[in-house]
Amino acid sequence: MKTKNGQEVEAFTIKDLDKINEYLNNNKKYVILGIFTFGIYTGLKISDYINSNFEDIKDNYLLIKNSKKILLNNECLKIIETLKKFYKEKKIENYDKGPIFKSLNFSAIKNKTNTPICYAGVSHSFRELAKKLNIAYPIGTNSLKKTYDKLINLTTEEELEYIKTQLKKLNPKIMEQLNITLEEIDNLHLE
Repeated sequence: MKTKNGQEVEAFTIKDLDKINEYLNNNKKYVILGIFTFGIYTGLKISDYINSNFEDIKDNYLLIKNSKKILLNNECLKIIETLKKFYKEKKIENYDKGPIFKSLNFSAIKNKTNTPICYAGVSHSFRELAKKLNIAYPIGTNSLKKTYDKLINLTTEEELEYIKTQLKKLNPKIMEQLNITLEEIDNLHLE
């Protein structure tokens, strides 16, 4: 998959996914975080979901205009709720209706409109992320689909490392309920 200038884009590394997730969360860039989340966890092309509306979500499924029905995992459902709360805080009318990924440009915020983000805005955000986070390989919106493909095809050792990374992010109370420590997570290995 290539960028507009013909350069081949790559999947994000696990390390960069963590950096991106942390940066977008800390800077309240929830619209781009939502686009990342949907791309990485559904495997859809951005063109399949960028213009989706809240009304397209039924029973944890995203209904796509070309009649696809995609089950949304907990991460996707969580970002949807985060977006609704965020739009409400921004005083956007009908914050929980219309586009899931709303434009937050000055005009849209000032007029409290319900305008979808444009593809050019997403591409610009990707370029800015690459610069700001020193991502040294070429990325673009197609990197999301490539990352999804990479994550579902991890080798067992890669999968174990990914799981260990995710477990270390758990709330300490949950780790206590699971009766597992950071040391035990570090010592997990394949037999």
